[in-house]
Amino acid sequence: GFTLDKETTSIETLVREAAEIGRDFFQGRKVALEVTIEEGLPLLEVDRTRIRQVLLNLLNNAARHTQEGTVRVDARRADGEVIISVSDTGPGIPADSRERIFDEFYQVDGSVHHKRGGFGLGLAICRRFMEAHGGRIWVESEEGRGSSFFLALPIPGQGVPISSLRVDRPLEPSHWHARPSLVVVDRDPTVATLLRRHLTRYNIISVEDADALRDAVALYHPQAVIHNVPPESAACIGAIDDISVPVIECSLPSHAWIASEFGVSACLTKPITMQRLLQAIGRVGQVKDVLIVDDDRGFCQLVEQMLTASGRSFSVRHAYDGAEGLRAMGTRRPDLVLLDLVMPELDGYHVLESMRQKPELADVPVVLLTAATHLDDVLDRRGTYMTVRHAAGLSLATVLRCLGCIVAAFASPEHPGDAAPEEMSHHAQLT
Repeated sequence: GFTLDKETTSIETLVREAAEIGRDFFQGRKVALEVTIEEGLPLLEVDRTRIRQVLLNLLNNAARHTQEGTVRVDARRADGEVIISVSDTGPGIPADSRERIFDEFYQVDGSVHHKRGGFGLGLAICRRFMEAHGGRIWVESEEGRGSSFFLALPIPGQGVPISSLRVDRPLEPSHWHARPSLVVVDRDPTVATLLRRHLTRYNIISVEDADALRDAVALYHPQAVIHNVPPESAACIGAIDDISVPVIECSLPSHAWIASEFGVSACLTKPITMQRLLQAIGRVGQVKDVLIVDDDRGFCQLVEQMLTASGRSFSVRHAYDGAEGLRAMGTRRPDLVLLDLVMPELDGYHVLESMRQKPELADVPVVLLTAATHLDDVLDRRGTYMTVRHAAGLSLATVLRCLGCIVAAFASPEHPGDAAPEEMSHHAQLT
């Protein structure tokens, strides 16, 4: 089995990132990759990693089955769905095989497909991922002219016309609208994960900035917006005075703080996952040469294995202390540095400082690697606070309910006379 880690996502960004990664499949080939995306596509609540895997699988299949010509990726909006297609000019798929190619390990008859390995398990997994999103996948093909694979993802709150496509089992009803929503504003997806663990009554929607926030509020009608800010920072998000729901400004542990404080591209907590690593690299842009600076040799090897398994053509180098890392940068400027903060002798802080003082290294993108306790230390050192804002003002009844919630929250397990969990859950509701 598998689980979905859904986040509010720009489909345009996701498709372009997948296409950029997929370009490696076509290097040295007489095949052109073209991408066309309709303007104004809505934000969708999807598992970015799963949908990216589906797109990369389709691009990989298209590359393997197209000896020359064009592979085209399109994304558009139609009838309550976003439709993404991957089309090729390969040999096409026989009519009697088009439904069965989504079965596990089914091989298309014909020498071309046998020679290139068939479609294997990949399309079966793609179908499972799409069905888990309440979406669809299908193929249209003409022998001798090529194939087009289509993905349909539902737009929340919009009905989808009845489809004549066959389904293997009844679709399960969506539980998305059964719970109220909260929108959290932070570039670090782990903040939304933290909230999902503790605010289980709510659908948690994560956005990165004020522009995406406006779209998310209009789309999901949340009960409140949680604006996560660094301790000692009271700046509100851009111009959001006219947002119609309460805005709760507070400090929850976020890697975005550290990234902002040190002027780096991202900050990841060990142990890292391939998903988070590739997301951080995707923010940097075009990356080929990666330098890992970490005194843990086993960790360096693990990261290299992740990068190799991604299918992209990275060139990976290692340096096992800060001084060696700076020498490696001087020998060849990397496209990206993965830098551990805590190392003996010359640590990551001093490496960053040295890089900033060298004109040839000052603008090299850096992703910091930290221990899980680092953010807690930041909060302990700086402290935190919470502010509630509402463009329409707060009524006396609302203020009293908020006070009741706050007082109940202070009755923590560390103190005698704790409030009952049921009572605290009741007070925590936003109305």
